[in-house]
Amino acid sequence: MKVVCKACQYTSDIHKETIEKELNRLKASKTSMADDAAYEARLKICSDCKHLDVSGTCMMCGCYVMLRTALKDNKCPKKYW
Repeated sequence: MKVVCKACQYTSDIHKETIEKELNRLKASKTSMADDAAYEARLKICSDCKHLDVSGTCMMCGCYVMLRTALKDNKCPKKYW
C-alpha cells in the first residue's frame, strides 16, 4: 500500500524494509541528507515524543520519522528540532 506524507508529499510503501531501503538510497546520494549527528539527535527527540505512533509515523504531520529526520531541510511540525 502506498501512502503520501501530508507535509512533504513524499510517497512511500508503508513497509519498514522499504523505508530502510529508501533511507539507504538517500544516504548514498548525500544531496539532501542531514549529517549523521543531526539525524541521530532528531531520531532521539522523535522516539521520545508523545506524537510518535507505533508504526514510526508522526501523528502531527503523517511523516515516517526515519525519513523526515534524515532529510536536511525538514523540520519538526512541533518545532522540537
